[in-house]
Amino acid sequence: NASDTSFYLAGTLLVLLVSNLVLWENVASIRLCPSWDSSCHGTLKNMFDYALSLSSELQNQTVQMLHDFLQDVQYTPGRWYLDGAQSSCHTSTFAILLTEEETGQMQSAFLLQEILTMLGAWKEPLSHAVTELSRMEEAPTAIIAKANIVDTAMRELQEGIRRILGTVNPRFIEVAEYPVWKGLASLQSPDEDLRVFAFHNLFQCLSRDSRKINGHLKLLKCRFVYDRDC
Repeated sequence: NASDTSFYLAGTLLVLLVSNLVLWENVASIRLCPSWDSSCHGTLKNMFDYALSLSSELQNQTVQMLHDFLQDVQYTPGRWYLDGAQSSCHTSTFAILLTEEETGQMQSAFLLQEILTMLGAWKEPLSHAVTELSRMEEAPTAIIAKANIVDTAMRELQEGIRRILGTVNPRFIEVAEYPVWKGLASLQSPDEDLRVFAFHNLFQCLSRDSRKINGHLKLLKCRFVYDRDC
């Protein structure tokens, strides 16, 4: 069931992160490339600056997607339930709560993996959202365009985070398991109200996760580049 899956995924992630702590290397002077191109010679600061430019774009586009969607449907008769309404997000199922006793390195390793997991978890739902939006009689082209930008930014950022992890610790093991998204049936429902609510929830969750990713990267930049929390 869902709780067992969540427990298994969280446990797998925690075991791998603990094992990776033993292998964690000093990254203060590591040189990275901000464009994910191994032929260039960027600094660690450059890498995080570029990753943050992607995550900021991701956050801005997802906020605008939600805004555009609400402008389209919120004031239509019968849509009052969208005000503040949201069901749970599929990416909430893998979260691990770290105690105050956990080390800074443990938190950093987890945050990097959590970013990868969140990005990977949105590939399928975002693709289906674009498909279903495109099938609408009056397809919302502005939202679809933003969704395509978000998809590109996510893929670029995922590759960048992998490069960071692979460089600071070449033996780091990525957890390639993602929370299961079960929202397709709702996006395709013949019930218009259910479809609208499903899209609304998807865009809210996507916006929430993009803010979380951006916040994680800001914190990680402070830890890795400046050796402190911000």
